[in-house]
Amino acid sequence: MRAAPTRLLAAETPHPTDTSGAGFAPAEREQIFALLLEKVPLAVLATASSIITYVAQASKTATAPLDHFPLDQRLSNALLSYALYLFNTVWPRSLAVFYPHPSSIGEQIPLWQAVAALVGLTFLTLLCLLYGRRRPHLAVGWLWYLGTLVPVIGIVQVGSQAMADRYTYVPLIGIFIAVSWGGIDLLGWWHRCKPLLVTFWAAVILSLLVVTRVQTAYWRDNVSLYTRAIAVTEKNWLAWNNLGNYHLTRGDVRQALSLFQEALRIKPDYPDAWYNAGVVFSRVQDYLRAIAFYEKALQLDPTNADGWVNQGLPTRPLISTRKPRLATSPLCE
Repeated sequence: MRAAPTRLLAAETPHPTDTSGAGFAPAEREQIFALLLEKVPLAVLATASSIITYVAQASKTATAPLDHFPLDQRLSNALLSYALYLFNTVWPRSLAVFYPHPSSIGEQIPLWQAVAALVGLTFLTLLCLLYGRRRPHLAVGWLWYLGTLVPVIGIVQVGSQAMADRYTYVPLIGIFIAVSWGGIDLLGWWHRCKPLLVTFWAAVILSLLVVTRVQTAYWRDNVSLYTRAIAVTEKNWLAWNNLGNYHLTRGDVRQALSLFQEALRIKPDYPDAWYNAGVVFSRVQDYLRAIAFYEKALQLDPTNADGWVNQGLPTRPLISTRKPRLATSPLCE
C-alpha cells in the first residue's frame, strides 16, 4: 500500500520538477490505467476488512447510534478533525490521550468551525489538484491523507472520541510525501539560498524535538497524562474519571470521589463514574449510598457484572434492617 503513490509518481514524472505536457498521452493513460487496475485487489481487501470491522464493532454495541451522535455533528466533527490533525502535526502542543466528542455530552460543534474547516480543506484540495499535473507529489500526498482518514474520521462513530492521534499514522505519510518532494522543489528554485533553507529546516526540526520532549513527559504517569488531557481539552469526563480511579487505587477516597463527581457533572449518564463513586461509598461503609450509586450505574449499563456483584456485597450488613432482598436479588441476575 505504501509503495503505490511512489510508483505512480515515478510513472508520471521522472523528477518532481518535470513540467512537460499539459495532458496525458495515450501511453501514459494506459500506464495509469494499469497502475489503478493493480490496486483493485487491495481495494477489495480493504472493503472486506471494513465490513468485517463494522459488523464486529456493531455486535459489541461499540458503534454509536444516530440519536446520540447525529449525522450533521459527525460530518462537522469529520471536517474539524481533518484540520486539527494537520495543525497538531505542524505544532503538536495540545495533544491528549482522549478528545471527547461534543455529542457525547449532548453539545454541538459550532457551525463556524465546521464551515472554516470546509473552506480551508477545499482550498488546499483545489490547490493540490491545480498543481498536481506538474507536481504530482502534491496531489498524491494530499489525496492519500484525505482518503486514508475516511474509515476513521467518525462518519461511522465508534466510541465517544472526537478524534484520536493514532488514526493518523498512515494518513500522514501522504503529507510527508508532499512535504519531502516539495522540499526538493524548493532546493531547485532557491539553490542560491541553500544555506538559508538548511538553517530553516534545522530550526524546524530542533523545535519539533523540543515539543516532542515536552509531550512525552506528560506520559510518565497517570496523573500527568490525565491532568494534561483535562488542561488541553474541554469537559473531558473520561480523564476526570480515570484520574479518580488513580486516586482510588491509592486509597485517597476523598479526592477520588470529588473527581468522579466532576465526571458526573459533565456527563450525568456516564455509568462508570456512577459505579466508581459507589465503590468509594462502599470503602467508607456508606452502604445505602453505595447501593444507590450501583443501581444508577446498572440502569445505565445493565451489562456491568461488577455492578451487580458489588450491589449485593455492601448490603450484607443491612440484612438485620429487614432488607435481605437487596442482598440476594442482584446476585441472581
